[in-house]
Amino acid sequence: MMADIDFFKDYNDKYGHQAGDVCLKKISGCLRKTIRRAGELIARYGGEEFVIVLPVTDIQHSLKLAKKLCKAVYNLHIPHEGAQPYECLTISAGIAMAIPGAGISASDLVRKADEELYKAKSNGRNSGLA
Repeated sequence: MMADIDFFKDYNDKYGHQAGDVCLKKISGCLRKTIRRAGELIARYGGEEFVIVLPVTDIQHSLKLAKKLCKAVYNLHIPHEGAQPYECLTISAGIAMAIPGAGISASDLVRKADEELYKAKSNGRNSGLA
C-alpha cells in the first residue's frame, strides 16, 4: 500500500517547512499506531508518501486497513485552511498485491500501488481504494 498526505505541498507553502516536519512526525506516529499485525511495516517513501507492507494479507484486510488509516489521520484534525472539503490534513491510499515469486518485481509492485494511490486522489482524496 502507498499512502500520501493530501495537499502537503500547499501545507508547507502556507505553514512553513518546520510545521510540515511536525506534521510528518504526527502522521507517521499515527500510522504506526494503527498498524498492529506482526510483520506489517510502514516506512516513509519520498517526501510525504509512505509505503505500508502487509505480508500474508488479503484484499479485504488491505481495504479495511486503508480506510482505518485514512480515518485515523483525519481524526488528528491537523488544521489546513483551504484543503477542501475537510480543512485539515488527510491522506489517500492505493493498494497493490502480489504473490512472492510470481514474476512481479518489487519496483513493479510499488509502481502499481502508486498508480492506485493516484486513482484514490482523483476520486476525492481521504480515501483508501484498491
